[in-house]
Amino acid sequence: MKWLLEEGVQESKIKLFGFIIYDKHIKDFEKVVENKAHQAADNTPYLSEEIVEETVHKKIGWQPFITQMITVKELFLDKRFSIFLKKTLTTLRRLLKCFKPYQIHFEFTVGKENPADTGELIAQITLLYPWYYKYGIIEGNYDEEGLWGSFSAKGRFKLILLVNIFIGFIINKEVREYIQLLLKIRKEN
Repeated sequence: MKWLLEEGVQESKIKLFGFIIYDKHIKDFEKVVENKAHQAADNTPYLSEEIVEETVHKKIGWQPFITQMITVKELFLDKRFSIFLKKTLTTLRRLLKCFKPYQIHFEFTVGKENPADTGELIAQITLLYPWYYKYGIIEGNYDEEGLWGSFSAKGRFKLILLVNIFIGFIINKEVREYIQLLLKIRKEN
């Protein structure tokens, strides 16, 4: 994974098995951010016209909301929910352990409008130094406001381990029943 923001250019790249699965390159990143900020200040939605038209023509009342809240309450009170939640958290922990990168490196430069504010921010970040010094550096830019830097991570995983984690999750009877319940409720609404 690579993310670079420098001199108005944003570059994001994600590789999986040596193949690029996501690659985004924006030359005038600052102009894009500035345009979105102006749109937000004018309260102009950044939705496409089709989505805006669908929203305008749809009648929204309290009854569907109340019905959805009752359904959500029933889902949380179901006896299988705690088992599903526990199994989901265990699976996520195992996935994070599986994807744990063996090499992480970053270099960030942070600047605020006022040099005193930048110094204060760097002082606060320095308190976390014992946790991040192995992986990279964070510096202050006292001349201009912004965030510059790069982040890279390398790691490997075994496909059979992923399959084992997912099969262990799906094979649990309570998890399957709870997923079927969620799908049934989704189909009804």
